[in-house]
Amino acid sequence: AAMISLYALGVLAALAMFGPMLWVHPVDFIFRDKVGIAPTFTDWHILGTDLEGRDLMARTLFGLRISLLVGIAATAVALSI
Repeated sequence: AAMISLYALGVLAALAMFGPMLWVHPVDFIFRDKVGIAPTFTDWHILGTDLEGRDLMARTLFGLRISLLVGIAATAVALSI
């Protein structure tokens, strides 16, 4: 279980580092004509768009960085205590 968790964290860390750079849509681009669409593979909106027209997959990959940073900081504080 520990090795599977290590591999899962490694994949998530690689996605957090390289995912936003390799994804087809930028994080801050707004698709005015595709507001609130469902997930689709035709325009590479795999998770769809939000109510402002931003790609949810790009935003999820970018948000993964902050989530991992919070987890690392909490672990460092727990280990130091």
